[in-house]
Amino acid sequence: MVLTTLIVTFTVTVGLALAVLYSVAGPPLRARGSRLIATVDRVLHRLASAVRERVAAHRDAAVRDDRETAHLH
Repeated sequence: MVLTTLIVTFTVTVGLALAVLYSVAGPPLRARGSRLIATVDRVLHRLASAVRERVAAHRDAAVRDDRETAHLH
């Protein structure tokens, strides 16, 4: 349990540090045409698109489920 807590805390801390670094250092590097930031932007855009698609699929499945089970009540 303690090890899990440490791993989760470490992961959250590193994730927050990377988010702050990206938000602070991203705009100046983007203005200079950094390929690293362009790659990170592209990966984050693809990840966000994939998450949006999965959320929409789950939402649609939940709506279908509600419609199918509505007649049972």
